[in-house]
Amino acid sequence: MKRFLFLCLAALTLQAPCFAYDAYVDGIYYNLDTIARTFTVTFESYSLSENYYNYGSPYTGSVDIPSTVEYHNTSYPVTSIGSSAFCRCSSLTSVTIPNSVTSIESNAFGYCTGLASITIPNSVTNIGDGAFGYCASLASITIPNSVTSIGDGAFYSCGSLTSITIPESVASIAADAFGYCSSLASITIPNSVTSIGNWAFEFCASLTSITIPNSVTSIGDGAFCGCGSLSSVTSLSLEPPTCWYDVFSGVDTSTCTLIVPEGSKAAYAAAYGWSDFLNIKEYDTTGVQSVSSAGEAKGSSFFTLDGKQVNAPQKGVNIIRYSDGTVRKVLVK
Repeated sequence: MKRFLFLCLAALTLQAPCFAYDAYVDGIYYNLDTIARTFTVTFESYSLSENYYNYGSPYTGSVDIPSTVEYHNTSYPVTSIGSSAFCRCSSLTSVTIPNSVTSIESNAFGYCTGLASITIPNSVTNIGDGAFGYCASLASITIPNSVTSIGDGAFYSCGSLTSITIPESVASIAADAFGYCSSLASITIPNSVTSIGNWAFEFCASLTSITIPNSVTSIGDGAFCGCGSLSSVTSLSLEPPTCWYDVFSGVDTSTCTLIVPEGSKAAYAAAYGWSDFLNIKEYDTTGVQSVSSAGEAKGSSFFTLDGKQVNAPQKGVNIIRYSDGTVRKVLVK
């Protein structure tokens, strides 16, 4: 079974202190890209001559990263949070990232166990491997709709994370991205995603329901392994997505309900991984129930007819997934 191996730069085999920054301005360390003439937030120094678990730049409390920095009479835009920039800063509680930043690199906030809140701007397109891994106090985070990829172990073992909004812009969710997020209760995977990486949501022990859009064609090894609280899985695709090994290992497939489009039950019942579910129900994709706004039951997830998730029911025909696990095609007037 693949396990996410979290690596900070401190784990490199260096024997002497390494001073890794080009500039220090107003309490923040930067590296300078002399060609692009941009700044990347970085760490102070590290050494393996001492206990590397004490590694970490001296960022504490709340940090407000500026969009531009004046240095030697020149103004430089800050465009990236560098690899391991805040790694193991356990006293860091909140960070504001400016909209000049386009990338949060690998392990940028790894092991920031006191980090409770962070604002990610709409300019960020990439969240790197392990970017927020082991941020034990991080309870919620909104990923902006500019982000196109979520790296390996990006939120691995964020045990306090109860909710996550994954925007439609995200095209790939990599291995272990939300593994061991033990408080995460519900996930809806956006319609721009075509594959779910290995172990992406493994051991999300509080996860009770998932909705998989019809854009997903492949689900990697152990993607939902150990999600023992799952009571319902909804797949919006007529063709069962390819399941690799142990996708639902540890899920009680004798009691967990698999909800699929009308006419596809037989295909799911015969497909590898999906055939383990003993209770497969179809939802009506042709009939329409007319519901007024006043009498409409509360839904937990809303989709257009082509499987695209929306924030609220739209006027016309919607596919609505309700809190009791049922899925219906509904006409909203």
